[in-house]
Amino acid sequence: MKIRTDFVANSSSSSFVLARKGALNEKQKAAVIAYIEENLLGRRVESMEQLQQFAEENGFCEDSELFQESREYLEKGYVISGDTIDFECMFGEEYVCVLENIWRILEENGEGNFVGVDTDLCY
Repeated sequence: MKIRTDFVANSSSSSFVLARKGALNEKQKAAVIAYIEENLLGRRVESMEQLQQFAEENGFCEDSELFQESREYLEKGYVISGDTIDFECMFGEEYVCVLENIWRILEENGEGNFVGVDTDLCY
């Protein structure tokens, strides 16, 4: 149990400490990657039918630039992923920072296999 001994006014933060010896092993790396793919890259869209349904559910029409660009990547063999973020939730803004950093890292290190189609989360 943590006990704060200094002055804290309306704090919404918490600290943590981790201990690690050496690099992550292959099982840990695979588990982190699986978690990111399942929880931080959004819903997978792998067909035109899924793209049409996804567009309808997320409020963009088939003649929009976003739909057309997504369709082009789908036709090139990419998997489209997407989701919405609830900024009313407790960690909305922090979640955005995590997502943007993951997307940037994947794009910078992906040799063209990862593209941010619509990543502007500032509204």
